[in-house]
Amino acid sequence: MARTFRSALRASILSLPIGGERRLSSLVRVPNNSMMGYGNICGVYRHGKNGAARCFDEFNNCYSLSGLSEAECQAILAAL
Repeated sequence: MARTFRSALRASILSLPIGGERRLSSLVRVPNNSMMGYGNICGVYRHGKNGAARCFDEFNNCYSLSGLSEAECQAILAAL
């Protein structure tokens, strides 16, 4: 099976130490269900006992990788 951008992004995030984060070189805009309408992903981080992979925006809203499209994951990978 071909490796997806989502799995490549997850692998990249999981290479960080637990509690580690990495800022993106440019913002990646993703749909958000909050009142603001959109979020600008500005970084990724690894947290928790098992090291879950997440993204965060300018307002510290968390995004699960499963909620992101392949195109959004590709854009985040390009900005890492």
